Amino acid sequence: MGVLSNLNLSKESVQIEVTCPSLPVLPICSHLDTVIKGRVIDAAIRLRAKVISQHRVAGGIACAFEYEQKDWKSIDKALSRREHHRVRPSQSLPLVAHTAKTDRLEVADISAGGIALLVSETNQRHLMDWTVELTLVFPNHEGDVTIQGDVRVRKYVGPKILYGIEFDGGRTSEYPQKQAIIRQYVMQRQTEELAGRVKS
Repeated sequence: MGVLSNLNLSKESVQIEVTCPSLPVLPICSHLDTVIKGRVIDAAIRLRAKVISQHRVAGGIACAFEYEQKDWKSIDKALSRREHHRVRPSQSLPLVAHTAKTDRLEVADISAGGIALLVSETNQRHLMDWTVELTLVFPNHEGDVTIQGDVRVRKYVGPKILYGIEFDGGRTSEYPQKQAIIRQYVMQRQTEELAGRVKS
């Protein structure tokens, strides 16, 4: 059994990398049946995959599998149902969020399904709708991510207003690719948070 460590979505295929404590040598370019199962998913997702790489890492063996693009919906369903784990941005490498009318907004936390923002009273005047278009700038990622969202909650938490926003895949262009970027960031921060707890 492996732990998901990387996900890359292109127009042609879906690539998933998992890390296992131990794993036999697999023929590169061979095909095998895989099982994708989240922490709380009711039924496992069984899909045929192509082995594209194997390499040694600190946690054991990392193996990358390639799936057909048509399998993305099944994979996304499995991954989504094991979430939505929220992570806080790193202070040293912050996640930047803003809209067309606001200054930089403070990100309280983010998951694959949504984001929480701490908004000043000044910026609140530009966020007086139940829908919003956000631009996210991730550290160590080239290019901005523009995503549509629905405001689910607005709450005063002094001295700022907390906005709980759910991402809207139906109104967001190239949403699977953008969500893959968000997932990758969430997984990276999970790893960093775990490493920080181990050190302490």
